[in-house]
Order: sequence, then C-alpha cells, then structure tokens
Amino acid sequence: MLFSSTGLDVVTYATINKLCLVVAAAGNDAIETEHYPSSFDWVFSVAATDITDNKSNFSTYHSTVDVSAPGSNIYATYPNDTYGFNSGTSMASPVVAGAAALVKSKYPFLSGLQVGEQLRVTADDIYG
Repeated sequence: MLFSSTGLDVVTYATINKLCLVVAAAGNDAIETEHYPSSFDWVFSVAATDITDNKSNFSTYHSTVDVSAPGSNIYATYPNDTYGFNSGTSMASPVVAGAAALVKSKYPFLSGLQVGEQLRVTADDIYG
C-alpha cells in the first residue's frame, strides 16, 4: 500500500487526540519494506511469527515493525459458520490488540502509546 496523508491524519487524530492505540498488520510481502498503514507514525505495527517463534516466511519486516505475534496456521472463523486455518499478519495483529486490551484493563491510566510501549519493551527479541 502507498502512503496516504489522509490516512496519517486519521491515525494521528485517534492516537494524539483520543489516546488510542492503532494496531495494524505489517503486510505479507516477505520483504523488508514500508507498508501502510502499519508504517505510519503512531501505528503499532505487527509482523507474524510461526510455531517456532521465528518470523513467518511471508511476513513483511521493516524497522517500523514494533512486535511480532503468532500468525501462521491460526484457527479462525470463515463465512457461513465455518472454521479453518489461515496465515498472515492480519492473523497476528488481533493477538496484539487483545494483549493491548489486557494491558489497558490492568493499567487504565495509560495512553494508547504507553500501552504499545509496554507491549514492545516486554516482548521477546526474536532477532537476538
């Protein structure tokens, strides 16, 4: 996806004016590149990991990625009341959004950016 000043304005408003944490999937291009909206300032960008806690082979990566979460072979809902396995950074980002909600429930006084920073600094470094 390409950079959009309108998208950046929306993210900035939600983050700065409403104290939200905007979580976005980093993309599934399997290359090191910026991806929007996940590369916007103020967005908490999520890459995907596999069952061995390594970067998933499809996951986009870049210095703008904040954390990684399980995103390979995730059991998920499908249309018509069915279930199946799916992979992608769009499977990983809801895991992080849920973790952010847990942090916020424990520390309700934190802003969205502070919640994201708490997640980022307490995550395992998979590139060690």
